[in-house]
Amino acid sequence: MREKRHRRFAPIAALVVAMGVLLPAQSAQAWESEFTLPAPAPAAPGAITSIARGAGALDVFWVHPDGAISNAAWTAASGRWITRPVAPEGSAVAGALSVVARANDLLDLFWIRPDGGVSNSWWHTGYTAWPKALSIASARHALPGTLTAAGRNPDQLDVFWIEPDRSIGTTAWSLGGAWREPWRLTGAGVAQNPGALTVVSRARDNLDVFWVRPDAGVSVLTLNPATPWNSRAITGAGHVRIGSSRDAVRPALTAVSHREDQVDVFWIGPDGAVGTTVRNTRLDWPAPWPITSPGAAQPGALDSVSRSAGRFDLVWVAPDGAIRNLTFDEKLPGSWAAAPVTGAGRAQANAVSLTTRHPDLLDAFWIRPDGSIGTNWWHLERIRVHVKVVNLPGADYAVIDTKIKNMVTAFAQAEIGVDLVSVEHITVTDTAKKDVVDVGFCEAPHPPTSDMVKLFDHRNNVQANEIALYVVPQISPSSFAGCSRHPDGKPGAVFIYAAEPWAAAHETGHVLGLQHPDCTTLTELECARYYGDRLMLPKRVYLTKPVPEILSGEKVTMYQSPLSR
Repeated sequence: MREKRHRRFAPIAALVVAMGVLLPAQSAQAWESEFTLPAPAPAAPGAITSIARGAGALDVFWVHPDGAISNAAWTAASGRWITRPVAPEGSAVAGALSVVARANDLLDLFWIRPDGGVSNSWWHTGYTAWPKALSIASARHALPGTLTAAGRNPDQLDVFWIEPDRSIGTTAWSLGGAWREPWRLTGAGVAQNPGALTVVSRARDNLDVFWVRPDAGVSVLTLNPATPWNSRAITGAGHVRIGSSRDAVRPALTAVSHREDQVDVFWIGPDGAVGTTVRNTRLDWPAPWPITSPGAAQPGALDSVSRSAGRFDLVWVAPDGAIRNLTFDEKLPGSWAAAPVTGAGRAQANAVSLTTRHPDLLDAFWIRPDGSIGTNWWHLERIRVHVKVVNLPGADYAVIDTKIKNMVTAFAQAEIGVDLVSVEHITVTDTAKKDVVDVGFCEAPHPPTSDMVKLFDHRNNVQANEIALYVVPQISPSSFAGCSRHPDGKPGAVFIYAAEPWAAAHETGHVLGLQHPDCTTLTELECARYYGDRLMLPKRVYLTKPVPEILSGEKVTMYQSPLSR
C-alpha cells in the first residue's frame, strides 16, 4: 500500500539514545497547572517527602524553620487538602524525612531530631491527630540531613541513617515487638557527609540500601532471605557531585525497582548530568552512563518512582529552578521521554518528591523559593475520535472496529488513550465522484483538494479539538489508502474501508504530528529492514511484530499535540 505522499510534518525533535546518553529534546506536555498546597507556615529548605496510599489518598510532609513537622493529606472522597501538625517546634532538623505506607490505612513517618536522635510517628485511618513521637534512636546517632526507611513486608519496618563516624546505622521493628537497639551495618568512614542515602525493597524481605562514598562513588548494602547484609561498590570514584569544606553541596541519590529482579540507581554527577547504573538478570552494575546532558540538574534533589513493570519516572530541580521529569518505558524504542513539570524559578534546590497513586498518574511536590509547597500532577493523555462511515450503507462495521481497536492498542504503548465518541453513517454527494475522494498530492505545501474540503465539512458533533476519521469506499489516486492532509481547524483523516488493519492508527498518528521515517536514500526493502516494525512506516506489509512500534520521541510529539489532553 502506497502512503508515502502523506503530508510531511516538521521533523520530530526525538529523544535520541545512543550509547546510553540522552540528548536534548522537546518535551511532552502532560503535566497540569501547578498550584500551592495549603500550609500554615513556610517549609525549611531541603526536606519534603510524599506518599500515596492507594489510588485515593496522598500525603505530603515537610519541616518548618522552627523544627515543627506538618502533613498535608488529600483523599479522593473529600477532594480537598487538609493540613495537620505532626510534631511541635524543635522536633526535627531540615533535610531528612522518610515515610512508609505498610498498608493503605497506615503511615509511619521518620525524622532526625536536633540532638541527632531518630523519631517516629504513625497515622491510622480514623485518627484525628498524629500521636506523640516515639524515639527509636537516642541522641548522637544520626548526622543531620540523611535518612531513609522501607517496609520490607507489611509487618516490618527498617530505618537507615549515617552515623557521626560516617558508618551506616539502622534499626528495625516487627509486628508484636519493639524497636530494636540501633546498630551499625558498616565500618566507619564509608559515607560522605553531607550524604545521600536511599533504600529499595524490590521483593518481600529484600532490601537494597545505597549511599554516596567520600570518594564520590556509590555503594550498596543488600539483604535477602538467603543471605545476610553484604556490601559492594556499584560505581568507581568521582561519579557523584559532593561537597567540600568550601562548598557544602548535598549529593543527590535515588533508586527504583520496577521489577523484582531489577534495581536502577540515579545520581547527579559533577557536571550536572544525571547518571545511572542498573542490576538485573543480565547486568550486574555495569559502568555508569549519563541519561541527560551536562548541566541538566542542580545538586541535592532527585526522586524516582515506578508506576508499573517496565515503566518508571525521575524528577529533579534544573539550574533555572524548574522541575524536570524523565519517563522510562521499556516498551518504547528510545526508552526515555522528557517533560517539564514546572516553569523556571519555581523550586528551591535540595527538595523534590515524586509519588504515584495509579499507573496513569504522578504527583510531584517541591518547596518554592518563598517556602510554600508547590505541586503538580501528570496523567495519561487522551484523544477524542469520531468515525464517519461515508457512502457505505451495507458495510460490515466489524472491519472498521478492528482498525479502531488496533489504534487503541498501538497508542496505549505511548500512553495515549483513545475515546471513540461517536460513529455516524453519512452520505456525501458533493465530491467530484460520489464514492471516490480525490486527495491530490496529500502533502504540504499542496492545499487540501476541494473533495477533502467538502468531506471534512461533515463534522456533525465533532468539536474543534477532536479528530474526525472518514472511512470511504475509494481514494484517488488509487495508490493511496489514506490521507491526513486536513483543512485548517478541522483535524482528521480519511482512509478506505479496505485499508490495512493499522490504517486508523497510522493516519491519526499523522494528525497528531508524526511523520514517516526518512527513507529517501534507501530502497523500499532497505527501508522495511530498518523501520519495518514502526507504525509510521509508509508500508506496513513488512511488519514483523504483532503491534507496530511507536518511539519515545514520537510519544513526545503526540503529547505536544493540542489534540491530546
